[in-house]
Amino acid sequence: MQPGRPVILPDYVSKVKLVDESFHVEQLGTTVVRPSELKKGCWEIEVCVQYACRLQFLNHLLRPLPIQCVCLEDIPGEIRTETKMDLCVSFRCERRFTMYGGGQSAVACSDFSDCRGSSAGPHALVELQAYPLDVSIVCVEQAVDCDDICDGMYEDTLKYIYITVGSYMMLFVYRIVALNIASSGFVVPHEKPDVSVCDAFFDADIPLSMK
Repeated sequence: MQPGRPVILPDYVSKVKLVDESFHVEQLGTTVVRPSELKKGCWEIEVCVQYACRLQFLNHLLRPLPIQCVCLEDIPGEIRTETKMDLCVSFRCERRFTMYGGGQSAVACSDFSDCRGSSAGPHALVELQAYPLDVSIVCVEQAVDCDDICDGMYEDTLKYIYITVGSYMMLFVYRIVALNIASSGFVVPHEKPDVSVCDAFFDADIPLSMK
């Protein structure tokens, strides 16, 4: 197996196991792509997640199989092999959402951001919790575009590793705004009766007018 190449499982691999506590979110990013063309005031938000884990391959007796890895050295023509009992893998997932973020804004900049005419549009924040649910091997016929991935080296039925991930995601769209508060100068506050703030809150009618 070479780094950056597809993992083609041999026939004697019967089961794949996820190494305990090896699954984690390696990278998480979000980008406000552009205003939505379908809904006014909405924006296209793109979320990209990269997961990483370690897999262990088992034979029909459910015993771990050694993995022969090929490491390409910096010196041309030299190849180093290494035997491991598990394999580090990673995979990506990209999703696009449409969320309300308001209309177009004026151009803005600051001393801690790029001032080349960037728009003061909405920003996106994402929180994610992910858990591996299942790992299985699925046999499929060779795809039409498999030669672009496998260099035409494999002609038989291929074994694919399917990893099912359950995730809980919260996506926020926000804007940076300035809040102006009117000031009447220095004043001495009036004395208020001893009233519990909590009692006053629960007794107030919601929505509460702040005028």
